[in-house]
Amino acid sequence: MVAQASSSISTFVRFIHHQDTISLQAGKFGALRFPLAAVLLALVGAACSEGDRRVAPSIPEFQEPPLQEGRGVWMQVCRNCHLMGVAGAPAIGDYTAWRPRAARGTAALYSSAIEGIRGEAGWKMPPRGGNDALSDQQVRLAVDFMLAAAHEAQGKQPR
Repeated sequence: MVAQASSSISTFVRFIHHQDTISLQAGKFGALRFPLAAVLLALVGAACSEGDRRVAPSIPEFQEPPLQEGRGVWMQVCRNCHLMGVAGAPAIGDYTAWRPRAARGTAALYSSAIEGIRGEAGWKMPPRGGNDALSDQQVRLAVDFMLAAAHEAQGKQPR
């Protein structure tokens, strides 16, 4: 099933439904895959939380080129779930949510981000955030950026 949507700012987005995932074709990084359950949860949550006036957290900027590149990947791919913590994803800057994940070590985080995280009902996080065009290095840089942002939010220096 294919659905197309366009907005008043001439943005064209194409959604493709495949079994338990939805692909979104837009942006410079190509198609993004999302678990169908996460998309539906986000849509229902948005509709049900009309009175919720939470403000999205500010997105930190770092001087180091690798963190700047990681921020660019994060802005194009990862923020879809990690900005506000959609479907259980740890939100950017939420040190409490990131602390147990960081305790597993960066190698484990890189592996989870590259290979994806499966749950009982399918993907909790698809491989490479749903964008197969991302290189391993781009995924690692995005993970490093999220960890740096979590440490900054806690007032700590990134490792």
